[in-house]
Amino acid sequence: MSNRTRLIPITVACPLFLQNLDTSIMATALPSIASSLEVQALHLNLAITSYLLSLAVFLPASGWCADRYGARSVFCTAIGLFSVGSALCGLANSLPQLVVFRVIQGMGGA
Repeated sequence: MSNRTRLIPITVACPLFLQNLDTSIMATALPSIASSLEVQALHLNLAITSYLLSLAVFLPASGWCADRYGARSVFCTAIGLFSVGSALCGLANSLPQLVVFRVIQGMGGA
């Protein structure tokens, strides 16, 4: 088995693992995030919901884009968009910012 055939599944699995980890971490970290943003933890459900809704809305579009522009380029763009969204979520100073950045992250996740 060549190195390339081993590298491809790892390259695909790592971002998918990070996406699943992100969803789990957000739910676990709600109290800390609420404290940092000075909002009630219950209001952060909006950030979780916006991410999941964004995934659901943009998933069909990502399939269309993959058919039109190629799976590799769409996958690389999605990884970049998800990473940028994650970094912006870490820099968010308010709940509205966090929600917008989670939508961006969801677009990349789709």
